[in-house]
Amino acid sequence: MKKEMGTVRGHTGVCLLAIAGLPSPAFCQGPTADTKLADKQDIYAAVIRHQMEEWVKSGEKNEAEAKTEEDKSVAQRLNFEIFFVSVEGKDPSDDFINRLSDIPRTIEKASNEEPGKGRIRLSTKQLIAQGLSSA
Repeated sequence: MKKEMGTVRGHTGVCLLAIAGLPSPAFCQGPTADTKLADKQDIYAAVIRHQMEEWVKSGEKNEAEAKTEEDKSVAQRLNFEIFFVSVEGKDPSDDFINRLSDIPRTIEKASNEEPGKGRIRLSTKQLIAQGLSSA
């Protein structure tokens, strides 16, 4: 009797594994265009956030460690108070900008930058070229 039950259990287990291994219809369809866009925006936000946080930390550290007046002046000029952001060469949405509201700087769309007055433009293309997308 034990031998027969072991055989039945073995077949039942294989059957369940085969059924569990079949992909569901939702899985076969793949992500929707909206999901892909949201995922892309999440990645851009993470990369841009990381870069901004590093710049803020570095800028504040350089200001604190500056010894001479000249070093302090340079550190202050390089410790940017405003970041102008573009995503794929275009202004990001207001929702995207709001995602970065906890960064201790003013975050603006790139189109708000006054020519000749801005110091740095943060674009996703430049970040990816710098290898920051793997951060």
